[in-house]
Amino acid sequence: FKDVVAVNSINEALKIQSFESSQKDLFKEKLIEVFGDDIYFFVNSNDTLEYSLHFALKNIKAREIIRTLALNSILITNGEGCSLGLSMPSRVIQSMGYEELISRNAISLTFTRNFEEEEIEKIVKAFAKKYRQIRVLNEQ
Repeated sequence: FKDVVAVNSINEALKIQSFESSQKDLFKEKLIEVFGDDIYFFVNSNDTLEYSLHFALKNIKAREIIRTLALNSILITNGEGCSLGLSMPSRVIQSMGYEELISRNAISLTFTRNFEEEEIEKIVKAFAKKYRQIRVLNEQ
């Protein structure tokens, strides 16, 4: 049984969906610049979709930063739409051989519009600020 209305809605949304692929490298460069050793990548970013960037930040769960950045209207995900909202670790990352705890660090950015470099720097700075706040709270 398929919900025809839902399938039609998804189809219509896909028709108007657009992605921006020119931002990925700049975002990655700025994130590495700010986070240094606290950022890592599960896969080479050149081997993923050209409009998405997948990474993790050490010692925090993705859901912690996802929730707090949403308050700044910065919307990110753990990369798995099928488990969105379930607080489940990434089964894809686990299938790659990573432990459950590490798989909970997975973050994904999808670029749907072009950002000016100043906007990218502002977003990365917000990431860094929230990351530091979460780290401090987790240490207590």
